[in-house]
Amino acid sequence: MAEQNTKMNAMGVVRYSNERSKQITKECIEGALIQLLEHKEMEKISISEIVKRAGVSRTAFYSHYQTKEDVLKSAWGDVIDQIIQLAPGNPRDEGYWLPLFTETKRYVHPFALLLKAGLGDQILSEITQRLLSETADDKLSKYTEILWLGALYNVLVTWVRSGAQESPEEMAALCDRIVRG
Repeated sequence: MAEQNTKMNAMGVVRYSNERSKQITKECIEGALIQLLEHKEMEKISISEIVKRAGVSRTAFYSHYQTKEDVLKSAWGDVIDQIIQLAPGNPRDEGYWLPLFTETKRYVHPFALLLKAGLGDQILSEITQRLLSETADDKLSKYTEILWLGALYNVLVTWVRSGAQESPEEMAALCDRIVRG
């Protein structure tokens, strides 16, 4: 075995750990779907197209994902996580909006692809589930939080769909003005 590894190293063959190999496979699948989404609607993209573009087998696809939507959720989970990390707090607080728009600006293109793929409702549901405070046990608190989360989501979606033409600073000032009356 040591002799075989030495020969493989001499030939420039790189061996990855199983975890790293799995990660590379997932990145290839996710990247392939993203590339395809640039030019095609989600419904018209087949698993066969994804695996062909990714250079992996269908077996590899199904060992990591069940559906194309699962691929998108995985691919852009980090995007949603970054945006969600900045969303908690009170939109009425000074300084709340600028970090949120600044971070979202970094992810405008992937966020737009998620929306184009028809995952808007799922994104809103996930944001609401993750951010709805467990302390919101009375109806007023619960629905107040839901109202703000919905407003936040709709402002971000409208901004992203318009190509984020306004700067994060302009959007933050606009939202501050709105919430302060």
